[in-house]
Amino acid sequence: MDRYELRTTAALSPRRLAGLDCTVVEPAGDGGGWLRTGPLDHTGLYGLLARLRDAGVGLVEVRRLPAPDKEPDDA
Repeated sequence: MDRYELRTTAALSPRRLAGLDCTVVEPAGDGGGWLRTGPLDHTGLYGLLARLRDAGVGLVEVRRLPAPDKEPDDA
């Protein structure tokens, strides 16, 4: 399973974050925010995106994070 980082158009309050399954939340300097997820499969990712949509939160960017236990290639 993969972890993801999502950039939102608005910073989210703890109340709005309840139930989103995000492990780290950081405000962005422009009033938006960053969310990081724990391990999610595609179904979990699409579920998170649907919950954000239903909450009226716009997305700027979604990216997959590298696995924390992977070593860089030596080649």
